[in-house]
Amino acid sequence: MSVLHHRRPVNKASSPSRPLATDDSGAAASSRQPTHLGVIREEIRKIERYDPPFADRTVINLSLNEHYALPSSQIQDALYNLDPMRLVTYDTEVAEQLRARIAAREGVSIENVVLCPGSSSGLQLLFSCLAGGPLLVPSICWSYYLNLARLHGLPVTHYDVRRGDGEFQVEAESVAGALERERPALLLFIQPHMPTGALSPVELVLGAAEGARGTLVLVDEAYHGFSPAAASVAARVLTHPNLLVSKTFSKYFGLAGIRMGYLVASAPIAEQLHKAASPFSVPFVSSLVALAALDSEPHYRALAAEVMAVKGAFARRIDAIPGLRAYRSHANFLLVELPDAEAAARAEADIRAAGVAVRSARSYGLPSFLRISLGAAETMERVATALERSEARHAAR
Repeated sequence: MSVLHHRRPVNKASSPSRPLATDDSGAAASSRQPTHLGVIREEIRKIERYDPPFADRTVINLSLNEHYALPSSQIQDALYNLDPMRLVTYDTEVAEQLRARIAAREGVSIENVVLCPGSSSGLQLLFSCLAGGPLLVPSICWSYYLNLARLHGLPVTHYDVRRGDGEFQVEAESVAGALERERPALLLFIQPHMPTGALSPVELVLGAAEGARGTLVLVDEAYHGFSPAAASVAARVLTHPNLLVSKTFSKYFGLAGIRMGYLVASAPIAEQLHKAASPFSVPFVSSLVALAALDSEPHYRALAAEVMAVKGAFARRIDAIPGLRAYRSHANFLLVELPDAEAAARAEADIRAAGVAVRSARSYGLPSFLRISLGAAETMERVATALERSEARHAAR
């Protein structure tokens, strides 16, 4: 029996309408900036707030790249047997056990591991430690990287990620040229790349680290574990001291709700990161669950294989629809190209009407694409059918 399950939609509780915003005098807030906001840094006031798309549990949500499976039995047992008295004290013991287990898993030492309450917090910790820029990031990437750069006053430049024949590719020549021209403080690779699912050769990543010793090379491996072709470079921090790797328990382990991630770095860099980290920032419960997840590794390997099999069947179904194309992906999501932006918007609405939320790729500069996370086989059948009907209705007009 499949271990993938539908998540039951959650009925949204009715909530009172929000009161009209007011300024200090109680009057309705006007378009002018309140005086007290002047103490907030301008960089923060200019950042567009990140609001997760479609955080709606009344539908099956395939917009956030979550893992549609129940946690392992070991995790459920750990929560059931949790000692409630551990919730009233600061934890160091379990967190240290987790660091040691992660170090063994990644082939490094415990001093190479920095725990974070979610890999996004790890990225913020790293960016806060940088003395300056620029940052060299992919031309297509998650807006959070850019917001962090703005937050810390770090200029950003880009290397090219381009559409090829059936897959996206990082342009190695663009990376090399930008490294030579910009001499960045940090170079970012995303392995596999989000939102395209592309995978850069390990030789490109390590070659960049070897050729630019004055640059930190960060490899975000949030989606590592789904594809056998995606080899982690975490252990290479022992031989490449300017290399860092970011990982999370949110994707492969399907534990987005525990907010647990970590950075793997050379011991001198990890020591500096520990200095800047908040004390006791990793919750005891999150560490406990993460340990149980590592005990469940065979379960998650099997689950990843099933996800990829579902993805393969779904991609073949999409490619059979005239005018649509699924791009090769090494993660638990696919980019699907439609004829144009209007068709993509129409298809997104039709899929939503079928009770499933997917993500438009407009914000990534890909208006004719949808990013679709992988769910249970029956859910993907529903999405494929909605796409077929959407295109058929339009063609009949």
